[in-house]
Amino acid sequence: MDKRANMCRCLAGRLLLTYAVMTGGGFRAQEAIKPNILVIMGDDIGWENVC
Repeated sequence: MDKRANMCRCLAGRLLLTYAVMTGGGFRAQEAIKPNILVIMGDDIGWENVC
């Protein structure tokens, strides 16, 4: 393989890598949806009701 073909292949690879980095910045992972957690607490629960 001659030097010129190797240089062209290297340049093409760098251009593709640069293009991928520049255009890939718009893609972001979706934010995680927080789960709905409901905690129900009694107001005046005595020890007899807990055990």
